[in-house]
Amino acid sequence: MLGKREIPILSVLTVTGCTDKSEEQILHDTLKLASNHLRGGEWCDNAKGLEAYPALIRVFDEDPDLSSSWNAEYFLGTYGALKEYACRYFEKFGESRLAGLYRSIFDAWTEAFRIKTCEDASLPEVRARIASLLRSAYESEKEAVNLMEKSI
Repeated sequence: MLGKREIPILSVLTVTGCTDKSEEQILHDTLKLASNHLRGGEWCDNAKGLEAYPALIRVFDEDPDLSSSWNAEYFLGTYGALKEYACRYFEKFGESRLAGLYRSIFDAWTEAFRIKTCEDASLPEVRARIASLLRSAYESEKEAVNLMEKSI
C-alpha cells in the first residue's frame, strides 16, 4: 500500500553500489535520470514526477479535510527535503542555474510546510497560500527539467 492511500504520489528509488564513471558522466546520467523521473517515466501507478504537483495542489484547493491531515504535512515535509538535496547536488557540480531553481523550489516547499504545521489548514486562505507556493515550485521545477533536458 506504499503511496496508495489518500494522496497516491509516493514511490521509492534505492541507489546502491559504486561506479568508476567520471564526474561529468555521473552528472550527465543524473540529469537523464532526473528528467526521466520528472517526466513520469517510471513504473509507479501513482502520479509521477511533475504530475505529483497537481495531485497535491488539488488537496489544498478541493479537500479541506485531507489538507488538514497529517498526510499532507508528511508530503510537504518529505518532498521539501528532497528539493534541498537536489539543490545541494547541483551546487556541488557547479550547476548554478539548476541550484538556484532548486533553492527557490525548496524555499517554497519549506514555507508551505511551515504554514501547514503552524496555521489552521482547514481555513480557505491558509490552503490557498499553500497551493500558491506549490504552484510556484511547480513552475520552477518545470523550468528545471527543461534545463536538464537541454544539457543531456
